Amino acid sequence: ARLLSEVSPGPATLSGVGAVIGRVTRALGTFSHAGAVRLHAWDMAHFATAVFPFASAIADGAKRAMVDDVLAQYRETLPRLAPELPTQVIHGDLNDQNILMSEHAPEGPGGNSNPWECVGVIDFGDLVHTFRVCDVAIAAAYLVIRLHYDNEGPAVSAEAVWIALHALLDGFSRQCQLTAAELEALPTLMCTRISCSVIFGAYSSALDPENEYLLLTQEPGWRSLALLLSCPRDSRGRVLIPGVSRPAAPADGDEAERRRSPEC
Repeated sequence: ARLLSEVSPGPATLSGVGAVIGRVTRALGTFSHAGAVRLHAWDMAHFATAVFPFASAIADGAKRAMVDDVLAQYRETLPRLAPELPTQVIHGDLNDQNILMSEHAPEGPGGNSNPWECVGVIDFGDLVHTFRVCDVAIAAAYLVIRLHYDNEGPAVSAEAVWIALHALLDGFSRQCQLTAAELEALPTLMCTRISCSVIFGAYSSALDPENEYLLLTQEPGWRSLALLLSCPRDSRGRVLIPGVSRPAAPADGDEAERRRSPEC
C-alpha cells in the first residue's frame, strides 16, 4: 500500500477516494463514544474561539486579510446553518497522508488508466463529535493544498482544482448524501480548515522563527486559500455540487492537461 500523498491521482482515482471517505463517514454515523465529545483545537465548530485568536501570529498583512475574510464568511454562514447540520463522530484528519492506496495490476494490452485504488484510512486520533460535513470538507481542503505542493512546475489552474474537487465530491455523494445545508456550508468549511492549518503554522513559526521548514510547508496552504477566495462564493458552491456539469476531465496521469489555466 502507498499513501495518497505518494501517488498522482486523476479524477477517477479521486472519485474512488471520495467513495471511501463517504463509507467512513456513513460508518462513523453509527458509532458513539464519550471520549469523542470533547473540545478539540482542530474542530471547525470552534474555529472562531479556539483557532482564530492565534492569527495574531500572522505578520504579513495580505495573508492576515485572507484569514480575516474567512472568519467573516464563517461568522456569516455557520451560526445560520448550524441548526440544520447533522452531527456525528468524524475522523477529523483526512489528509493525503492518512489515506491508503493500492496499485492495480495492468489490465489488457493498454494497461489500466486508473492504476490506483483507495483501500482505507489510518490515524483515528482526531475523532471528535461535530458537524458531519467536516470530514469531506477536510479531505477537500487538503486535496487543494496537495495540488499546490509543486513549487517548480506551472501554477495550478482553477479548473484543475475544480475538476479534482468535483471528482472527490461525486465519489463521496455515492456513499453519503449531503443535505442542502451541508452543501452550502462546504466551501466555507474548506477555507476554514486551510485557515486552521496556516494559522497554527504561523503560530509555530513565531515560536521557532529560525525553522525554515515551518514556513515552507505553509506556502501551499496560503496559495490554496488565495485561489479559493479569488473565486466568487456562489461559483465555489455551484461547482462542488455532485452531478453538475463540468468540463471533460483529463485521463489520470495527464498532468499537462490538468494544469491548463482558465478563469474561475
